Amino acid sequence: MQVEIKLEEIGFGLTEAVLIGWLSDVGDIVFQEQPILELCCDKEIFCLFSPADGIIQEIIFRAGETATTDDILGIIETDLELFKP
Repeated sequence: MQVEIKLEEIGFGLTEAVLIGWLSDVGDIVFQEQPILELCCDKEIFCLFSPADGIIQEIIFRAGETATTDDILGIIETDLELFKP
């Protein structure tokens, strides 16, 4: 099953963030609540955590790109047998 990595509501009326970089790459195994990427908004840096255990299947947003609330930043494949890089 594929799980979307989304930019959830940031809070304080902020609706966008700039991706600083991924801490995991395509093919890496990640665990739920593991930090997987860093973002910056309004001069504040924060980590986004994995929503599920699995393998990073796809990275959609890259470092330097701006994402808005509810954008899909990447995909995690939770069924290791279905993973296709």
